[in-house]
This record gives sequence, C-alpha cells and structure tokens, in this order.
Amino acid sequence: ALLGDDGFEHWNKQRLLRSAASEFVLTTAESDRLYRVEKQHEEHVRDLTQAREDGKLDPLDYNEQRKTLDDDYQKERAALLTQGRREVEGENLIAGLKSETRHLNLSAQEFAELVQAARKNMEAEQELESAPKDASYADKRRALDLAAESDLTRILGSQRFEDFKKGNDFRYQQMKQYQQLWQLSDGDITYLYQKFVTFDKSLEDHRIRAPQTLETTDAESKDSPVVQTDPFEHDARQQLETDLLQYLGEQRLQRFKAAGLVPQNE
Repeated sequence: ALLGDDGFEHWNKQRLLRSAASEFVLTTAESDRLYRVEKQHEEHVRDLTQAREDGKLDPLDYNEQRKTLDDDYQKERAALLTQGRREVEGENLIAGLKSETRHLNLSAQEFAELVQAARKNMEAEQELESAPKDASYADKRRALDLAAESDLTRILGSQRFEDFKKGNDFRYQQMKQYQQLWQLSDGDITYLYQKFVTFDKSLEDHRIRAPQTLETTDAESKDSPVVQTDPFEHDARQQLETDLLQYLGEQRLQRFKAAGLVPQNE
C-alpha cells in the first residue's frame, strides 16, 4: 500500500535475493529468474502453513508436502546459482589470464586458445577433485598438470612459457623488485630462481611417490591422528636454506626470509 506495485516488487526482490547477492554476481536476467523461484517457494510455504493452521492439512501431510516443496526449491535454486557461478568463474578466468599474460604480447588468437585450454583444464580439475580420492589420485593429478603445461608450451612457445612462469612467480617478482637493495645481478636472480624451481620440483615428485601425510597415534586417544612433518620435506627445506646461506650470506638471507621467499620448517 505504501510503496505501490513497482516499489514493493523492488523491495521484495532485494529481500529475497539478499543471500544469493552476497555470494554470486548475477546478471539482471538471472536475478529475475531466481526471484521468481524464491517468491514462488515463499508463497507455497505460506499456503501450506495456512492450510495446516486452518485444519485442512494435518502435521504429517504438512511435513511430507513441505519436504517435497523444499527439495524441488533447492534443485531449482542450485541449478540457477551453479550456472551463475560458472559464468562468474569464466569472467574471473579471463580477467586472471589477462593479468598473468600482460607482459607476453599475445595475439587475440593466442589468448583465445589460452582461455580455451584453461577452461578445459579447470573442468578436468573440478571433475578430479569431486571424485573420491584413491591410489591413482596422485598420478591423475600429475597427468593434469603435465597436460596443462603442454598446452601452455604449445600456445606460448618454450621461451614465452618460461617468461610466463617467471612473471607469475612471487619469488622471482620479489627478487626483481628488490634487485638493487639486495644487490642481485640478473645472473643471481636466474640462479636463485632455478634453485627455487628445483626445490619445488623435488617436493612435487616426492609427494607423488610418497603418502600425502605421515600420521602417528596419540597415546591418549587412538582416534586422534597426529600429523607429523615429512622428514624428506624437512630436510629439503633445510638444504635449500643452507644453499641460500652460502650464496647470499647471512644478512641477505634474513631479508629473503622477511620477504617470505624461504620456506620454513614448522
């Protein structure tokens, strides 16, 4: 009565979509479709509740009909929001790739191929992560990573692929940013970057071969596993720090640590 039909619909739409709007970026068409789903569900619930209160529907029938109503509502809502999420993820993927490849001077065709490859890899990764993890998980994970790397190398070429990896590696970016302050030559940065890459590769290979975690049983509770640090990873971090100390010296090593470049044992 106060707002009029248009004003009421605007207010009601904001009220019913408040939850979804906080989680998803929806287009106008998606908002309209979701509003109809939310409004219809609310009206049906109100009708069921009124019928129960008027004695036309007993509690058992009410509960059964309400469950069916809620199940159908959740399916419709999930379908709409999953679609919206996919569209938002697609937009985020393109924006992210534009940022990550800004220094590579890609042609429109190369960028389109890159987006297509990234989408394919993302879908394969989502499929793998949604399935139960078994003994073949590590091999499948490694195969996905190799396929993604192969696609990038094919599209970008070997040199630009290396530039892509370096340009998006936090450690390389930090070393370039503080090159003068840390008194690093281009050769120093190349050597240290490769040292970090070799360290990453050794851990990745080890995690594929070995169990993901080591567990011991707590003496007080057999049902409470205690996760321990993998000795291989501990030793690898220790060796990396020793190598960096020898190359950089104590003062520069401390600066690398302060910048978060040196992985620390817990």
